[in-house]
Amino acid sequence: MKCSLPTAVRQLHTLLIALGYLMDLKLFILYRLIFQFYVQSLEWDYDGIHTGPANWSRIGPLCAGKQQSPIQIWPNDMKIALVPRDLSPFDFHNLDKLITDAVIENNGHSVQVGIPEKFNITVKGGPLECEYQLRQFHFHWAAVNDLGSEHTIGSSHYPLEAHFVHTCEVPINGSSSFVSRIAVLAVFFELVSDPSVPQITPLSSFASYIKQCTFKNDRHILKEDFEIQNFYPSDHNSYMFYKGSLTTPPCTEDVSWVLFTHPMPVTIDELNSFRELHANQRREGEKWLQRNFRPTQPLYGRQVLFVQQDLHSNKKSNDATTSDKCFLKIFIIFALLATYFNF
Repeated sequence: MKCSLPTAVRQLHTLLIALGYLMDLKLFILYRLIFQFYVQSLEWDYDGIHTGPANWSRIGPLCAGKQQSPIQIWPNDMKIALVPRDLSPFDFHNLDKLITDAVIENNGHSVQVGIPEKFNITVKGGPLECEYQLRQFHFHWAAVNDLGSEHTIGSSHYPLEAHFVHTCEVPINGSSSFVSRIAVLAVFFELVSDPSVPQITPLSSFASYIKQCTFKNDRHILKEDFEIQNFYPSDHNSYMFYKGSLTTPPCTEDVSWVLFTHPMPVTIDELNSFRELHANQRREGEKWLQRNFRPTQPLYGRQVLFVQQDLHSNKKSNDATTSDKCFLKIFIIFALLATYFNF
């Protein structure tokens, strides 16, 4: 009896879970890594009938899990926390360091910039459980301005969302082994209010390199130095936090998500540089990369933490004050209006 590929993948995943109870922990972790790389090698995309998001669980069973990303952000799903009363501020290291000779690549699903380990750009504090090191960042967009971001404010999208992917190694109790954890810092981008006025944006020096990554597997070394801090909003202590997953197969869960509240500017020309990319290799026909965001996933009871700077550090109550709640509602309303009217 022949076994289909998706069925074989599910059976392999089930077998690996069972083996975890029988084999040495180190060996089990190795097998799980092999499985993850195997899933990543399978064909998937954002618009295929059999390979699109609705069928990702056929190649990555976790894609049908109950801790998936992205999500819709609604006020009723949020709990408010204040810095430094409830959480410590984020502690960034080397955020202002000049990055040289980074590689930018079209991987067929996005444009990704790898960060060499030697720069040691890290973040800790807040709700994060360890010190995370930045590994790469990439982008999500659409062919139109009212779509693009993976996370949404209510049902409204920003036109662009950047994901800064970090990892850290956490020792397993009673073992010499480590487990790798993932944290993603997400930055929303909004169109500049007046395109006729020249502006310096985080992507100003990147647009020409993005255009050079026209086809899948096109890669170039960035000749211009840049700082990661230029991609982040100046207020690092205004963000939303929740536990989710990678937004692409294998959809690994237990990912710590930090969504900065304040968006960064992007021009229409910079957005169009993403929209001119292809998901296929050269001489493979024409498959545009113009919609690379996963639909939002159910919360399944998860809570989103809304974090902001405490302007009254002597407050004792652990409950959100009326002013806190008003600020949250104003933020949601403004974000909805901004994404709808593009102001």
